[in-house]
Amino acid sequence: MKVLVTGITGTIGGSILSALAPTGYEIICPVRSRAKAQPIVERVGGNITLVDLDQSLDIQTQFYNVARGIPNIIHAGFLMSYNDAEMETQVITGLVNAAKETSQTVEVALIVTTGALCVGQNFELSGEDQISNENCLDLLKCRVAHEELVLASNSATLKASITRPVCIYGGSFVDQYYKACKQYGKIIVPHGNGSVSYIHKSDLGRYYKLLLEYKGSGCFTISEGLGPNLDEVIEIAKKVSGVQEVVRIDNPWEHMATYGFYLFELTLTSKLDPKRGRELFGFVPEYNFARDAERLLVL
Repeated sequence: MKVLVTGITGTIGGSILSALAPTGYEIICPVRSRAKAQPIVERVGGNITLVDLDQSLDIQTQFYNVARGIPNIIHAGFLMSYNDAEMETQVITGLVNAAKETSQTVEVALIVTTGALCVGQNFELSGEDQISNENCLDLLKCRVAHEELVLASNSATLKASITRPVCIYGGSFVDQYYKACKQYGKIIVPHGNGSVSYIHKSDLGRYYKLLLEYKGSGCFTISEGLGPNLDEVIEIAKKVSGVQEVVRIDNPWEHMATYGFYLFELTLTSKLDPKRGRELFGFVPEYNFARDAERLLVL
């Protein structure tokens, strides 16, 4: 099976690559920096080919050219700000156009990553049928159009889906926060006692593999389910960092440069259940943040 995977130098793309490489699939990875991607390919192994994007072309054409003719496309690039919105629109448009063209002759699977913040806050554990991007947080409103663009491409021969990963740990931005607590000697937390959902990066990669092989369509939450509340997160931070001082703050953005984006996520309540993955292709997470954080966080 031939698969295109974007964003392999990031946590999500790297997790997908690690899950797919042992299968023997022919994996095509478009890159802007071969020097940055090559060590990842050498570490993971498998049948992986790096393809240099032709940066003399506009972004939409770059991704259309690299994806055309490939029946399985996973876009793992993750938009983090409005500054990237137009570029991301062009990337997704190029991938969608290539997928539509290829689907005229073979069945195509297209998976595009958006993120859990697209559904805003959820105060009860909710499956995909109970949430909507109508509640998208303001800082990611631009993602709503991206989701609609992907989902509108669905057809009898093009299975298009969007994935919404939650807080990723095991070598990602969540780990950065706990490392900072240890480094700076303070556990910085917002007020309140909210709760967000988590996913370990190996479970994340495995989810994408299952979704790809199932050829699902629609919206998918990638999550372990219910996560610990903020008071429990504080206790986890004390254990993994050895730090006991807890400081409540009003503005997480003032500490973002040192403690990372997870600090903002701790201001939210986002209880998301991977209901569709469990029911459609039997996804069961191997790890659980509350149970396993102490041994799996990378500090």
